[in-house]
Amino acid sequence: MSTREKFDLLETEIGDSSMLIEASAGTGKTFTITVLVLRLLLERPELTIDRILVTTFTELATAELRSRIRERLRNALAVFGGEPTDDELLLKLRERHRNDSDAAARLEAALVNFDEAPIYTIHSFCQRVLAERAFESGTLFDAELITNQRELLREIVNDFWRSRFYTGERLPALLALRGKISTKQLFKDIEELTKNPDLVVLPAQFRTYQEIAADIAKALTVLRTHWADENMSIRELFREPAWAKGDHQEAGYMALLLDQLEQCLSDQSGSLEQLECIEKLGTSAVHKNTRAAHTKPQRRVFDSCDEISELTAELCAALRAEFFAYARTQLRERKLTRNVVSYEDLLTRLAEALDGPGGDELAASIRERYHAALIDEFQDTDPVQYSIFSRIYRGSTAPVAFIGDPKQAIYAFRGADVFTYMNAARETQRKFTLTTNWRSASRLVNAVNTIFSRQPDAFLLEEIQFEPVAASPQADETPLLFDGQQDAPFHLWTSTDKEELPDRVASEIVRLLGGGATIGRDEIEPRHIAVLASTNAQAANVQEALRARRVPSVLYSSANVFYSREAGELRDVLAAVVQPGHERLVRAAICTDALGRTGNELDELSRDELRWEAELLRFQQHHEIWRDRGFIQMLRQLAARHRVRQRLLSYPDGERRLTNFLHLAELLHIACVEQRLGMNGLLKWLGQQMQGTSFADREEHELRLESDEKAVRIITVHKSKGLEFDVVFCPFVWWNGPTRAAFHDPAANWRLTVDLSDREAHKAEREREALAENLRQFYVALTRAKHRCTVVWRAEEKADKSACARLLGSGTRPEIASSADIMVGPLPEANEAPYTSVAPRPPLLEPRVFGGAIDRSWGVASFTKLISGRETDRSDEGAVVEGIEPLQEAPTEGIAGFPRGMRAGTCLHEILEEVDFADLSDVTELPRRKLSAYGIEGFDTAVTENVRNVAALTLAGGSHRFSLAQVEQTARIPELEFSFPINSFTTAKLAEVFAQEYEVLAGEMPLRIERLQFHPISGFMTGFVDLIFEYGGRFYFLDWKSNWLGPNLQSYHSAAIRSEMHRHFYTLQLCIYSVALHRYLAMRKPGYDYDKHFGGAFYVFLRGVDPSHPDNGIHYERLNRAFVEKLSAVFADAR
Repeated sequence: MSTREKFDLLETEIGDSSMLIEASAGTGKTFTITVLVLRLLLERPELTIDRILVTTFTELATAELRSRIRERLRNALAVFGGEPTDDELLLKLRERHRNDSDAAARLEAALVNFDEAPIYTIHSFCQRVLAERAFESGTLFDAELITNQRELLREIVNDFWRSRFYTGERLPALLALRGKISTKQLFKDIEELTKNPDLVVLPAQFRTYQEIAADIAKALTVLRTHWADENMSIRELFREPAWAKGDHQEAGYMALLLDQLEQCLSDQSGSLEQLECIEKLGTSAVHKNTRAAHTKPQRRVFDSCDEISELTAELCAALRAEFFAYARTQLRERKLTRNVVSYEDLLTRLAEALDGPGGDELAASIRERYHAALIDEFQDTDPVQYSIFSRIYRGSTAPVAFIGDPKQAIYAFRGADVFTYMNAARETQRKFTLTTNWRSASRLVNAVNTIFSRQPDAFLLEEIQFEPVAASPQADETPLLFDGQQDAPFHLWTSTDKEELPDRVASEIVRLLGGGATIGRDEIEPRHIAVLASTNAQAANVQEALRARRVPSVLYSSANVFYSREAGELRDVLAAVVQPGHERLVRAAICTDALGRTGNELDELSRDELRWEAELLRFQQHHEIWRDRGFIQMLRQLAARHRVRQRLLSYPDGERRLTNFLHLAELLHIACVEQRLGMNGLLKWLGQQMQGTSFADREEHELRLESDEKAVRIITVHKSKGLEFDVVFCPFVWWNGPTRAAFHDPAANWRLTVDLSDREAHKAEREREALAENLRQFYVALTRAKHRCTVVWRAEEKADKSACARLLGSGTRPEIASSADIMVGPLPEANEAPYTSVAPRPPLLEPRVFGGAIDRSWGVASFTKLISGRETDRSDEGAVVEGIEPLQEAPTEGIAGFPRGMRAGTCLHEILEEVDFADLSDVTELPRRKLSAYGIEGFDTAVTENVRNVAALTLAGGSHRFSLAQVEQTARIPELEFSFPINSFTTAKLAEVFAQEYEVLAGEMPLRIERLQFHPISGFMTGFVDLIFEYGGRFYFLDWKSNWLGPNLQSYHSAAIRSEMHRHFYTLQLCIYSVALHRYLAMRKPGYDYDKHFGGAFYVFLRGVDPSHPDNGIHYERLNRAFVEKLSAVFADAR
């Protein structure tokens, strides 16, 4: 590896070729870029500000660069105009160019034309080039740029999933799912592909899914044979498993596994959980759990289970390989068809154009436009980005500078590729480094030098070397002092208790704030302190601990604002505004923290009719304002009327709450305007964001920062890069993040690679790269502090393999333990002492403030509530149900012409609830009376005839055929209300059980279930079953449906009924009611057995019942026992 020269801001020649400048933390990278722009303008008269390209990675960094460069040019122009200054660099530049009469004029021109300065993000640069040179680059002129392509990615994943798992054999699909194939995994795969289009997938060749599935079927046949021969001896082996350890020594558990294996082999209907038996009963698992003093059992069944497990792994790998190939093709084809491009496509399209037939001309035209280029944050580049600049400027005399620090390359999860940086470093002849740290105190610089200099491969990768830096001459002008004395600037604390870390760190911050410490002339305050975390959850725990000690803090979080408590409250408020006549919704709205009614106040309101009517009227007024003047006007008036700002600010975390509320209001307003959403549309959109079903994890959805003027900053290491703080606590640097699935393969020229077979050598390389990234994160964390850095080392499993352990060794290494700049000791104990920045208020005057969180997931659910937030299903638009006549005008006579709607349907339900089907001698009076009460005229005869037809309708329930007229009145229970407990019930759990067990709809139901949008629910599932009855020793339930499907009887044949069941989620209702009846019978009927006593469900579509078409208007279904029991367990969260 070639050495790097010191880069001198004034003396190092910029040159006529590319150079690489390595800027260690705190060495003034942005300052260097501003000086380079200034020098280019002064030293190269042919260059104007619009020809110096500057790129970086984020919009925020772009804005900062633009501001800093403009400020540098403004100051330089003032100095060149004769103004006094103490800026030595500008004075030297003025002296160097004293004979250049046009120098000041060029600087003035640069400032006048600064709006034309090409300071862009890398994506903006590519977009401009493609737009300005559409013909040369071969780009579609009118392609639409999509800012988020997650919906498209999800569409591709779902299409592949359907094609593979909704057809063919059930057991191989279950085995694949057991092998961790899921839509979530495939989504990760396609995201990896979009970030790294040249991703290599290994092995290059796989057998097909069908071939492997066929081998699994053969292996199962062999396993059945071996099981028939050995099952008795195996059961005996596990009956008294003194030889075993772990799960295998639990006789009851192993007996259950053996029963599951037998069921799997008998009917192939096993669930995911049952397939656990194949893994647990493999030779490798059995031998692993054999005690050392015992002989390892040998059985052919065990060998067959191992073979099936190996085939399952191969099947999963083959499916993922197939998906990678499918995704590559589909991404390109679907985007071309829809004429859309993503931000990632901007890069790949420009790179492809530069490598294409007209690439030389395109590169030349770009060089002509941009005579010089400064590439910021180059350590976060990737192969596509580097190839673009390399191709544009390769072999030219244009000055190009790549500026970055590979020691701070910590964004691999976003697609950044430090190996590309290392490759660029090898290709670049001129390499420099910045050697002065302008951020940290001298002793802290020495401490960091000590830690990273102790071993030559501190960053594990040979091409990334640590070169010690020197402190600036001004480093100690404002020192951190304790009672006038300096303390060691680097503290290494050891701890063994992960759970106490937030409290202990918070207590130490309180001690630090109250210990008389000063920075220069200022007493240390919360605003001087930062806590770095590895995850958002860790950061939240620290904030909670600080809040408990009254330390003001602010959380820099990448969490989604739609997952906040305020999003749920705003949803409740908007739901009440959308339906102001719905009293339950209004009650829920006014009891939110934002509107502030208490339980007692709500009770008083409900007792005072006039006040309650006034409250409802206010929501009606909000509704009308929204309708007439728009969402944001309504919300402003609502917030003012209910004093939302004051109410939210009254809470301990009031600033956070108010910030979230205002942020959500802005996002909802934008959605209204951009998507032209009405009231219900906006409410649905908000629900999608809260459920995470929109796949729109956009940057603007991240939690915004509340006021941080006087608060401790809590921030993740990734977000802290580029920032600096006076005092930094790093309590979580021992934490090892997840290992990335991809690695850089030396056999593939270090290209990013995914090895689906996960060979040991490649697994080791993945772990090595993960450790290298953790080391770089560790460096970033340690270099944020200006005066003091505190690190916590926690000994735990795998912690000895962490970056912290590699470099610090828990503080026992001599060069660390003996350093005067590093203090090693145990993490101080926590205490409850609060922070008091002013004299405490008398306790009697302090109101009690509720600081907990109400669990809003608890409540009452029903079928109607579950489907209320469903997405509109347009998958069957335009579809034709075979046998249905084209729709004609609705008739005005007969039951088909009976009025539609909820009111008419309720009337029919009441009639059928009260009628005695076994005695219709005086049936005309009941319909007449009910129809009159509901104001429905002219249908007495039609309804009476329909009741007679329903009574005579043949109900075919399995082997039984009967009619309601044969069911005794005493064997019927109409309108049975039920309630059964549910716990942590979610859409995902419901979809999973349908995917595993439910077969009636040939696989479509799980995806429909996923379109339901309800929050996790705990509490009770409730509902009313229209009719439960017993006949022939079996119990059935029946549900009346008054849906209008068409004007004639042909509209109600079996296919149409099935379609209606599917479209309205009645199948889900059937499943819920089946669970309710199953639980009811299990409690009330002695000796109840599902297979013997549960008859099934009838759904009767009343308008289609007629003796001339005996099979019309009825749907019968009896769910299998395994599904009902599994769904019952899912409701109870007892799986």
